[in-house]
Amino acid sequence: MIKKLPKLWLVLISFSISNFSSKALANQLDMANIFRMIGWMQATCTFYTMGALTEDVADIGIQISLKTLKEDFSPAVAKEAKSMTLKKYPDCSKIIP
Repeated sequence: MIKKLPKLWLVLISFSISNFSSKALANQLDMANIFRMIGWMQATCTFYTMGALTEDVADIGIQISLKTLKEDFSPAVAKEAKSMTLKKYPDCSKIIP
C-alpha cells in the first residue's frame, strides 16, 4: 500500500515537518485522520458506483471530505486524495470536482 502512495507520503512528510516537527504523536494522529478521510471518500465512491448512494448524497460526502482535508491539512493533501480516489474509482468523476 505504501508503494502506491508516494506522492501522498511526500505531501504528508512536508506537512508534518513544517507543522509538527517536534510532535511525533500529533504527526501520527494527522496521518491517521488523513487516511480516514481518504477511506471515507473511497467508501463513498464504492457505494455510489454500486448504486447504493444517489449522486447528490455521494457528492455531499465527497465535498465534505475534500473540504475537511483542505482546511485541516492543506490544499495539496486534498488534491492528492482526490487524485488517488479518481485513479482507483474513475466512475466517480461525476461526483469528484
